[in-house]
Amino acid sequence: MQSRGQLQFAVPFTPMVKRLVILNVVIWVGAVLILQRWILSQPYIFEWFGLVPQSVVLDFWVWQPFSYLFIHSENVFHVIFNMLILWWFGADLEMKWGSRFFLLYYMVCGVGAAALYLAVVVVYSLISSNSLVLNAPVVGASGAIFGLMVAYAKFFGDRVIYFMMITSNFRRKFKNLQIRISNFSKRFDTSVLAIQKDSQIVVCASKPKISGVRARQR
Repeated sequence: MQSRGQLQFAVPFTPMVKRLVILNVVIWVGAVLILQRWILSQPYIFEWFGLVPQSVVLDFWVWQPFSYLFIHSENVFHVIFNMLILWWFGADLEMKWGSRFFLLYYMVCGVGAAALYLAVVVVYSLISSNSLVLNAPVVGASGAIFGLMVAYAKFFGDRVIYFMMITSNFRRKFKNLQIRISNFSKRFDTSVLAIQKDSQIVVCASKPKISGVRARQR
């Protein structure tokens, strides 16, 4: 383990991270590549264990917000990159929190992402009258992975990460994002004040003049 702000050359394979990686890979090979691709006639694994909004909301398939985290598409890069990020960012978090809390955080992020997706899709389908989006299955651990990346940026944001000759400093990027949001907020506030000022001028200019009698309102 390197000091803060320096490069970490070796990422440990912690127990819970190892179990999650093995579980995801085994399910991907056994259920997706073998069972669904070669034995089943339809993509039943995605329909039964992926996140299908209509099945969760209307049919109460309440296991899907959990099970979709362990199902990945047939594209090998989908599962590879998810598992690599789980390993690289999850190992340090597990050592900091412990295996039990790490697993709880991982699952909460994944289920929370599913709940947010369901809410957005349901609202969109009601507004647009498009019911096709309710039948599209979602698979993958990306929701939980993004939660790990946010936590890693909070606790280990000063570390410089090298990947394929690309460097990344999380805390610097988060600070730049905060600065951009702050600048946008200041510009927005200035625009609102200008609009309010202009509207007051217009209102004042449009008020009827009163000379001894009250103006008639219609």
